[in-house]
Amino acid sequence: MKIKIQHSIDVDKCIATEIKDLNNKHNILTLYSCCGHEKGENGYIVVHEFSEGDMVKLGYEKQGIFQTNACGRGMLYNTFRANSVCKGRC
Repeated sequence: MKIKIQHSIDVDKCIATEIKDLNNKHNILTLYSCCGHEKGENGYIVVHEFSEGDMVKLGYEKQGIFQTNACGRGMLYNTFRANSVCKGRC
């Protein structure tokens, strides 16, 4: 049985449109993101492992590893280079 779950997430203002499109248009489950905060560099997006293949198909470049200790378990996720770049105060 499949159910659709709607949820809200906090994101940096300058990357919000990109994250919204990934979640709503492409059914990508984003877990975390950062816009780069005025450094003039692309930010990054962390997605659930079952969304990684879709990110690659969309042309996103793998950037590195994100580690979290959610629920007391060490979890590693691939990060992807965001298309959005922070150009001001975020």
